[in-house]
Amino acid sequence: MSIRYWLYAVALGGCLIAAAAALAIYTCPLCKQGNCEISNSSSAYDGPNKTGEKPAQNDGSIARGGALQDAINRVASTLETIRDQPEPSEQRNRAQQDLQAQQSMAQWACIMTWVAILQSILTVGGMVAIFATLKFTADQARAAERAIESAENTSKIELRAYLAIVPAGFGFDGNAQQAIIYVRHENSGQTLGKKVRFAGIVKYLQHPIPEDYPFPNIEAGKSITVIHPRQTFEVPVVYDGALTGDEIIRNKKQRWRFFVFAKLLYEDIFGVPHETTACWSVDISSFHVRKPGMKHDVTYEYAEIHNDAD
Repeated sequence: MSIRYWLYAVALGGCLIAAAAALAIYTCPLCKQGNCEISNSSSAYDGPNKTGEKPAQNDGSIARGGALQDAINRVASTLETIRDQPEPSEQRNRAQQDLQAQQSMAQWACIMTWVAILQSILTVGGMVAIFATLKFTADQARAAERAIESAENTSKIELRAYLAIVPAGFGFDGNAQQAIIYVRHENSGQTLGKKVRFAGIVKYLQHPIPEDYPFPNIEAGKSITVIHPRQTFEVPVVYDGALTGDEIIRNKKQRWRFFVFAKLLYEDIFGVPHETTACWSVDISSFHVRKPGMKHDVTYEYAEIHNDAD
């Protein structure tokens, strides 16, 4: 049985008690004789009436009526109290609603926690992305710098002067005693070569020269000249010795040859210094001196060493 039915039962019991009390007062012999204190107190004398007559003495019926009215009032008050109390189901509903609200708040707190974690992850990811972007930008900037530098170097390579040393002929001096090797300077580049200095020497060596043969220690001349693109000029390099034609012919069987060692120093228009070296031999096994002092075309062969150009 629910609490509400218990309350109704208590109220009904109260009504029965009040009715029993009223019945007891009604059947009370003292009340009938007018000596009951309860009935007398309910009808106390308040003074003379307006007519000046002495009030009439209360009888038992009036006392019984007042007690019944009080009982009825108490029952009505009890019923109103019961009516004003909230239903047990409403309390359970409120408790259930409060519990659901707390659970919802807990769920939202959990959701907000995960949202905060996700925001932190996104923030870290954004920072990593920013760092990667900055690094990529820096790499792109360095790559652009390297590309610009490479383009500049390519332009310099394409535009700079290229000076080469090539053989131009062979001969003897007027007395037919000193061999002369003619050396030609050529500029195959797009711009002029400046501060050009040349040094060369002729040696009479057995062919071929060994791979560890050192390049002679020769110093470039003091004179400074300029060679323009596609411009050439020749320089004679004289052998510092006195070999006659007969001696040269006698040495053919031992494969002796004249070797020229030449060095060219210059700068391009960008101010970068360069050095060109050359070494070749002259084959004069079938050479005949027709006239001393003349330049002859002979067979020559570049050596495997000391032919470098930057």
